[in-house]
Parts: sequence; structure tokens; C-alpha cells
Amino acid sequence: MPTIPRILDANANRAREALRVMEETARFHLDDRSLAGELKQLRHDLAGPIQKLPDLNLHRDTPGDVGTSLTTSTELSRISLAQVVLAAGKRLSEALRCLEEYSKLLPGKAAHLSASFKSLRYRGYTLEQTLNLRLAIHDQPANWRLCVLLTDALCPDGDALRIAQAAIDAAVKLKSPQALCLQLREKSMDAGPLLDRARKLVKLGKPHGVSIIINDRPDIALLAGADGVHLGQTDLPCPMVRKLLGADLLIGVSTSMVNQAEKAIRNGADYCGIGPMFSTTTKHKNIIVGPRYLQQFVRRFPQTPYLAIGGITLDRLPMLQKHGVRAVAVSSAVCQAADPAGWLPSFSINLKNHLARIAIECDESDLLNSHQIQSLPLTTKSAPWHQSPWAEVSPPSPPGISPWPESVLWSASPCPPHPARSSPPELPTIPPHV
Repeated sequence: MPTIPRILDANANRAREALRVMEETARFHLDDRSLAGELKQLRHDLAGPIQKLPDLNLHRDTPGDVGTSLTTSTELSRISLAQVVLAAGKRLSEALRCLEEYSKLLPGKAAHLSASFKSLRYRGYTLEQTLNLRLAIHDQPANWRLCVLLTDALCPDGDALRIAQAAIDAAVKLKSPQALCLQLREKSMDAGPLLDRARKLVKLGKPHGVSIIINDRPDIALLAGADGVHLGQTDLPCPMVRKLLGADLLIGVSTSMVNQAEKAIRNGADYCGIGPMFSTTTKHKNIIVGPRYLQQFVRRFPQTPYLAIGGITLDRLPMLQKHGVRAVAVSSAVCQAADPAGWLPSFSINLKNHLARIAIECDESDLLNSHQIQSLPLTTKSAPWHQSPWAEVSPPSPPGISPWPESVLWSASPCPPHPARSSPPELPTIPPHV
């Protein structure tokens, strides 16, 4: 039986299978329409040159293949979805290289197919990298309810660590420290003092499970043992920062429009800052995108954690609640509050009542069966905020309605639109399997 056609047939199958694994991950796990579409297109483009190979099926001999029983221990188990995709990506590039090299030995015009396989191989490298960046998901997702931005300049006594301690104490008292994030934002502080400040903040928050994020400085985040870094649009690109930090630290990116958010998510951001919602004294912005962008973000990226930011106060929170807000970042509202520790309980009760109203307004069967709820993170280092109440007092249930389970009430994903409400326009879907 001819050797070359058998090799080409085996590697054509291997490449198609690897692409399907990668495509399914992008489609069903990441809900990334664009990336799934690119992988699907690559799979279809691969079919073209394969169809021009001479009668591969006629030379297939699976029962006589001595390699079907050869395996290694690492092939028999995968500990994460990321490992599954990593293996598929390597399998794809290896198979395409074999197709490229062995097709050169075919007679006549078929030998020219080698260039097609080479082009497909380079496209595969790029898509493999993109998919792996998107899968840089952490054991502790960035699922917070509140992020307090800390800077000495906004604190009346110039002591941001005092505000941090007050926020931590309040979160611990409310039995949900994992719902709180503290972000150190000292743009003018020299590297040495900034590292010292970051380490002190980590020492305060880590024992309680409070996440610590460093603004702008991935080097400081790494050296201080923080949970992650937050980047602006003009900071280092997210993929470059991922190379520095690896897969263990979170990366957030500030966004003011949907295309910025799409790029950040595609490049592996774990969460997005979205705003500014209102004018703010913390950071000057020429354009206030307002709650409309919040609404656009929640509809377009329902599974991506986010923090609405910019001039948010307790008085302005109801305006954001109308658009489905679930997590916010504040600075002056807490740092300049007469009682910073007392601000958090007020916020938590306000937000929890809002989320209870959302749950009650949704149809129970729709909520429990929704794709968003089924897609919640299943593995966490510590209980994420959707599994633990942020307030000590649960809102009362209306007559005839049983209390909602906390896992639903504190879901990370937006509630599906109620049938009585106007639903957002449907987005294009990926074509059916072929």
C-alpha cells in the first residue's frame, strides 16, 4: 500500500480534528463569534487542498495501522480545558507540517499543494496563539461586586491604606471579602515606594481573600504578589503583559467603546473597566460614555466580568441599575466618605435589593435554563461573589414566590430579557455545523 497517501490521509484527519476541537472551544466555551468563525474558515480552507489529493480514502488502512495502539500517559488525561486546546493546537501545526512536506513528493501538479498547506500552517499558528490568550482563565475569576481605587491624593488624611483596611473590615463583616477588589492607583509614585505600598496592601487583603490589583504596572504587580494589573488604552498591550505575568495573574483593561472591549477580550483580558459613566474628579475625560455603554457592553459580552467606573456614587447607582449594572469601581465615594466602613453596607444592601428585583422579574425557568447561568465558572480558588451574599439581610420575597437561590441571585451573568420587555436585537450566529 502506498506510503505517502497513507501519511497524507492520517494527517489530513488529524488537522481537521484539531481544528474542530479549537473551534468548539471558541464557540461554546468562549462564546467568541469572531474567533470561532476564523477557525471554521480555516477548517473549510483546509478542505480545498485536501480534496485535490489523490484518493486518500482508498489508501486508508486503520486495522493495519501499527500506530493506533501507541500512546503515552500524557495523552490519556487532561486537567483543564486549556490543556485540551494546547494539545489540539500543537497537533494542528504538526499535521499541517506533515501535509506540507509529504505533498512535495506527489507527482505532477499535486506537489504544488505544499504551498497551500504552508500558508494554512502559518494561519494556524496565529489562531492557536489567539485562542490560548483567550483561554488564559484563572482559578479565581475577576468576579467582583465592588472595586475601590486607592490613591493617597483623594484621602483626606493622605492615607489610602487606612481606607483599604476599613473596606476590608466591612467586607469581612458582610461575609463576602471575595466580592471586594482593591486597586492601587498611584501614577506619580516612584517604583520603590510603590512596590512597598503594594506589598503592604497585599499583606492586608490576601489573608481575607480580597483581590489586590495594581494600576498600570505589571512589574509591581508581579513583585508584590498581587492578583493582577489594570491597563489603560495607552499602556503595554495585553498580550505583551501576559508574556510577563504568565497565566496566574489577572489582567484588566479600561474601555470606552465596544470595539475596545472586543479587542481587550480577544487579547486575553480577564475583565474590562467600562466608562466613564459620569464625570469624575479622579481622572479627566473629554468624553463621558455614560450608562448607554454599560448597556451595550452587557448585551454584547454577557459572560465577561466588568467594572463600571467613573463618578459613581450611591445616589447615581440607581441610574446604572436601570441598565443592569452588577459591579462598579469607586474612588472618591469611599476615600472621601465620612465613614468609609459604613459606605460598603449601604452599597451592598442597595445592590443586593436591585439584583433581587432582577431575579424576581425574570421567568424562573428561563433563568435556570439560560446559557449564561450554565456557563458560570465551575472552579475557583475561593468562593466567587455569585456564591456568597454581600449583605447580611436578604430582601423579602413577594407573596407566593419562594426565595431565589444565592447562586442565581448573585449570578455573574446578566438575567435573560423578560418576555414582556423589549429584547436587544439578535446578534448574528455562527452557521450550523457542516
